[in-house]
Amino acid sequence: MVREFPTTGRILVILDALDECLTDRSIFLKLLISLAAEELKKLRFFATSRKEQDISEIFDKSPDVSSLWMSVEGDIKKFVIRSVNELPRLKAIDCKDTIIQDVTKNSAGMFQYGGLMIEEFESSLLM
Repeated sequence: MVREFPTTGRILVILDALDECLTDRSIFLKLLISLAAEELKKLRFFATSRKEQDISEIFDKSPDVSSLWMSVEGDIKKFVIRSVNELPRLKAIDCKDTIIQDVTKNSAGMFQYGGLMIEEFESSLLM
């Protein structure tokens, strides 16, 4: 598309959850790197991802890519703590600390997992 629609401005391509790419990720990443190098003056990428070894290795080898790896576990823990303390059904149970610890640990950087587990705990208390 970049070649088909020439522009004098810059193009920003946003790739969210790159680590969840279902195709052969190495081929996709190498294509992105080569495209970024080819179209360096007008094409920029912003990608979000958990720090996966294959992604960081490919990005680290490219002089045209800057990486900033962030840990979201602390944010997930804050979310889980707030959820457990604000939801009436969860607030009243004795094992809040275990829920907070286990959900945070098992989320592996996925906010959605934390949210789904909190929903599951809350709905299971209805029965």
